[in-house]
Amino acid sequence: SISKFILNKQFVYPNFIVLLLSFPFTIIAIALFSTDDYNHATWLFRLVFICGGALFFIALFQLKLKQIEHEKILLLIVFSCFCQAVIGVLQVWIVAIPYFPDSGVVPSGIFQQINVQATFQATGILVALYLISLPSFNKWSFASRGVLLLAFFCMLYVILLSGSRIGLLSICLTIPALITLRYKYLLKEK
Repeated sequence: SISKFILNKQFVYPNFIVLLLSFPFTIIAIALFSTDDYNHATWLFRLVFICGGALFFIALFQLKLKQIEHEKILLLIVFSCFCQAVIGVLQVWIVAIPYFPDSGVVPSGIFQQINVQATFQATGILVALYLISLPSFNKWSFASRGVLLLAFFCMLYVILLSGSRIGLLSICLTIPALITLRYKYLLKEK
C-alpha cells in the first residue's frame, strides 16, 4: 500500500478517519500521563499494536480491494482467531502443549494474559458474524460454512471458559452494534 500511495500520489481514507485515529491518540495520551508504575516497555508494545492495527486498516484503503478480497482478509483473521481458540481449548483439556506456555485452567493461547486472548476471540466472533451476514455467505460451500460456524462456537467457548469480563463485555456490546448496522440487509435478505 505504500508503493500504491507513492505511485498514485493519492491518499485514500475512510469517512470516519477522525474516529479511527482518535482511539490510538487517546490511548497514547493516557499512556503519557499515566502515573501508575507500569512497565514502559509493555506499554510501548501495546501502543505499537494499537497503532499498527489502525495503520493496517488505513493501508487496506490504499489497495482498492474487491469485495471478495476483503472477505478473504477477514476470513484469514477469523482463521487466526480460530487457531488461537483451538490452542486455548487444548491447553485446558490436555494441559501441557510443547512450545506453548502452561496456563493451567485458563485458555490463554500464546498470549500471556487471558484478557488479550478473550479480546482477540471477541474480534474473531464479530468478524465471523459479519461474514455470516454477507450475501456471498449463501454461495459458500457447505464445508466452508461449517468451518466458519465451528470457529464461531469454538471462539465463543474460549471466551466463556476464560471468564474474562472484558471479553464478555466486548461481545455483548459489539454484537448488538453489528446487528444494528446490518439490520436493513438482514431484513431484506432473510
